[in-house]
Amino acid sequence: MVLEGRKSGEEMNKLLPNGGNVLEISGTTGSGAATGRAKGFRETLNANIKILDSQTGNFNPTEAKPVAEAFLKKYAGQIDGFFIHNDGMAEAVVEALKAAGVKPGEIKIVSVDGTRGGFQMMIDGWVQADVECNPLLGPQVMEMALKLMNGEKIDAEVLTNETVYYPDNAAELLPTRKY
Repeated sequence: MVLEGRKSGEEMNKLLPNGGNVLEISGTTGSGAATGRAKGFRETLNANIKILDSQTGNFNPTEAKPVAEAFLKKYAGQIDGFFIHNDGMAEAVVEALKAAGVKPGEIKIVSVDGTRGGFQMMIDGWVQADVECNPLLGPQVMEMALKLMNGEKIDAEVLTNETVYYPDNAAELLPTRKY
């Protein structure tokens, strides 16, 4: 989860090379995912990018939407980006942005998950980078198990195969997404 946060910070740095103000809608307070993503994001975020505020959305779109609405009122005219800990909450943020009259791409969004919904938001211009949190661990684990059964050595720690996705190929990849 820390690595996902680091990747998210790196993406926000690319999106706001001249700096700016971002808001964070995090997952459930105290969860490993929320803690790790927040930590990694802060580790890699350029010094010229300020986190104006961070509130939990509890990984729940219904809870994230009023947080986004409150942020949009409180920080009107100051927001350059959102870091959102999952695609479901990002969908709620997009709803709030639309209601506030914000156009796609005016506020940069980095989300985490790489779901079909995240891909659709990239296609529609709302999300500029989606950091994958791959739940499909079975094939990778099976490959490692087979290596062990065949007497091969494997690393003591193996990270899940994950990538960062962008709008430029989201439409092409959307049909292949399994989650």
